[in-house]
Amino acid sequence: YYWAPTSVLGRYPMVKLAGMKHDPSGWECIRKPRCADPKPNMYPPAEVLGIVTAAFAERAPDAFAFVQKVSWSNATVNALLAWQEDKRARADEAAEHFLKTQSGIWTAWVPDTVAAKVKKALK
Repeated sequence: YYWAPTSVLGRYPMVKLAGMKHDPSGWECIRKPRCADPKPNMYPPAEVLGIVTAAFAERAPDAFAFVQKVSWSNATVNALLAWQEDKRARADEAAEHFLKTQSGIWTAWVPDTVAAKVKKALK
């Protein structure tokens, strides 16, 4: 059992255990060092939110439109983290690798003119 995203899940094939669910009633027990009656449980899902101010949205509508569209799966992040760790790459190198190898994802976040400029700059 593991959490995501992480390079481990990007490196090794994993299978989610069938039947595992988050049970809030048992969660408090397993968080304690000496849980008297531990039961199988999984981490609660974490919602990831992008938050901006109204002033930002008004001042930078193009940037705000971008923030609204950015979305990627844990599998994508896991694979990117594994690549970064394997290559001992810096964050900027991982970002460049993502842009070069995952255009099917990030081009949906930006206008076609921006995507064309980014692709040209990556060559």
